[in-house]
Amino acid sequence: MRSHVQVTGGAALLGGANLAGLVQQQNGRLPVKLVLFETVLGDSRVAAAGDLLINGDGTVSGNVNLTIGNADGLLELIKPLFPPQDNSFSIVSSVVQSLKGAESEVDGIPSITLPVMIDQGLIRIGFLTLGRIPPLFSAGT
Repeated sequence: MRSHVQVTGGAALLGGANLAGLVQQQNGRLPVKLVLFETVLGDSRVAAAGDLLINGDGTVSGNVNLTIGNADGLLELIKPLFPPQDNSFSIVSSVVQSLKGAESEVDGIPSITLPVMIDQGLIRIGFLTLGRIPPLFSAGT
């Protein structure tokens, strides 16, 4: 796993500054550039890059491009994480299979790139809600 982020005024965080205070200093909207977030799982790769904002209430908003390399292998790896009676895995699998025609080669690996929207922590790909990122801090801290 590796990541590279650029935070406006982020040097203060290295000196021990409070994230909530830094957000407030930026008028309640702290820009964060996600240059790269990448995880390699077996022969599969998941990477994301884009522009985010940390809001005054601690939630994250923005747009990122999510690239999934070797999607079939990744599906097999994450399948045990889904409850047996839950249909979430079959929905995710169906979406991935429907996108196979849009695959391109990234570093020699068949990959699917998807635009992901995050709105105050709610993660969506098109109309499909994937989950929620909890606030990074409590408002007022």
